[in-house]
Amino acid sequence: MTSPDYSEILKKSWRTTFRSKWLWVYGLALAIFAGGAGGGGSSGNLGNLTNNKSFNNLPKAIPSGTPLNEPTKVLGESVNVLVDWFKQVPVSIWVMIGIGILVVILFRTIIKWVVTSWAKGALIGGLKDALDDKNITLINTTHYGIASFKRFIILGLLTAGIVLCSLFFIVSVVAIVGFVGSLFSETLKNILLILTGFAGAVTFFLMIMVLAMVSIYADRLIVLYGYRPWDALKKAYSISKGHYLHTILMGIINVISSSVLGCLSAIVALVILGIPSAIIAVSEFKDGLHFPSLSSLISLILIFLVFIYTQYMVKAVLIVWTYGNWNLFFKEVVRKQKL
Repeated sequence: MTSPDYSEILKKSWRTTFRSKWLWVYGLALAIFAGGAGGGGSSGNLGNLTNNKSFNNLPKAIPSGTPLNEPTKVLGESVNVLVDWFKQVPVSIWVMIGIGILVVILFRTIIKWVVTSWAKGALIGGLKDALDDKNITLINTTHYGIASFKRFIILGLLTAGIVLCSLFFIVSVVAIVGFVGSLFSETLKNILLILTGFAGAVTFFLMIMVLAMVSIYADRLIVLYGYRPWDALKKAYSISKGHYLHTILMGIINVISSSVLGCLSAIVALVILGIPSAIIAVSEFKDGLHFPSLSSLISLILIFLVFIYTQYMVKAVLIVWTYGNWNLFFKEVVRKQKL
């Protein structure tokens, strides 16, 4: 494969991104969920716990007579109060709380997997249609996500399994080498541990890089060609051989360009929104520091929220753009291959 025209890829993807604004919805979903941010939460029904009789006899304060000018004793008494509280809460309540937390974590994880997998599939398929100059709506692109989200979840589990098995193998090799070295001398053991540890770390890092590249191809094989997860991994590895440098360069371009644009957008937003914030702050605190008035507080909170949601939208657009870059790059790579 000859070196692709990266500048043309970036420009064509940029034009497609701004022409197909419905795809920003998928970018926003990935920005919120894949970026580690989520909306809402569940506090659970903990109201009945406060009525439990075991809470009635808990210490309410540090015992009287504790000298407050001796921090160590105050801290010790505080710890004792906390320990007494923990001891008096029934084990059944701790078990219920633990199960509740696990259920919430599991539920949020499943929701995150489903939403990100659906959004990723819909975005890859939608970009393919957009690049083919088709009309783009949520209705005619969401089917890509619905058809592929299960396979994306399985693909994620497969890659996670590969990573964990590889890590276990590398750690086992290092441990075995260290044990063998210890049979001869402490010095030899330390040397072997350092060498095998370094080699293992480099090997693991390279494997993660290869898996990341393979996943880029596998995602598109699943959405655009209907591959099953394991077949997509094998075919993606076959495709990626001979294209490592080009793929790495495309990845570097994506990371640098999106980071620079993201930083510039944040600076612009801070300048634009910082001016009214500064005006409000100066007028509010010109007579000295005090709790701000309700109107000033609401205005500052609204400005802060505008900044946060503006950054989410910028991130959504950049996600769509980088996905478009990968779609065009993938198209160049598989142009002459039989799929």
